[in-house]
Amino acid sequence: MINGLQPIPVKEISKLTSPKIWLIEGYLKNFATFTPISGIIKADSKGNLLQLKGKANTAVNLSCDKCLTSFNYKLEFETDEMIWIGKEDLNLEDLKLEVSSSQLASIVDFIDPNENFDPAHWLFEQLNLRMPLLNICGDHCPGSPQINSPEKISHGQNDSGEQQQIDSRWIALKNFH
Repeated sequence: MINGLQPIPVKEISKLTSPKIWLIEGYLKNFATFTPISGIIKADSKGNLLQLKGKANTAVNLSCDKCLTSFNYKLEFETDEMIWIGKEDLNLEDLKLEVSSSQLASIVDFIDPNENFDPAHWLFEQLNLRMPLLNICGDHCPGSPQINSPEKISHGQNDSGEQQQIDSRWIALKNFH
């Protein structure tokens, strides 16, 4: 658990004369990393908007989707986003009257003014959004593992005329193209 990342009421952030800053150094409870997460989160009230700036990095251990080997992956982000402080069913026309067009384009979410902003949850979301969709260990990935087992069957000849052995468990994938 990262010390100091406790939720804070949105109303308290709105009353601050300077941005609320959280320094990040440690581990999140529900996000497995093998190095501490380090970075910074800055929350600043801009009237009916909450501007969140954050930067963090860590490293995670992933399993390759092709060859199943473990590999380390550097995970980092730097973001600047706006969150509308108000109700979800706000009319977009009303919103345009209160914010500039550049601010309108950067609004990514909303938060009820009576709720708390949870910096640990926001950090968790930012890190999860940067996780790769496809885990590949690199350009050197050998592909599907060659398993030495009795399930191997003969499957024709390769280019040099040698009999080719394929693990029977991979035949369905080989024919799926």
